[in-house]
Amino acid sequence: MKVVLVDDEKGIVAGLQKMIGRYIPECEIVGVAYNGLDGAKLIQ
Repeated sequence: MKVVLVDDEKGIVAGLQKMIGRYIPECEIVGVAYNGLDGAKLIQ
């Protein structure tokens, strides 16, 4: 499963990356954005 992480807090994104990498290895983080506009661009 591919995942794009979007949050305005860099610490939250970093924590989610670690948690997903550790506990959900079938997920691949394919993008990270720190606001909704950038997140929407990544998804498109």
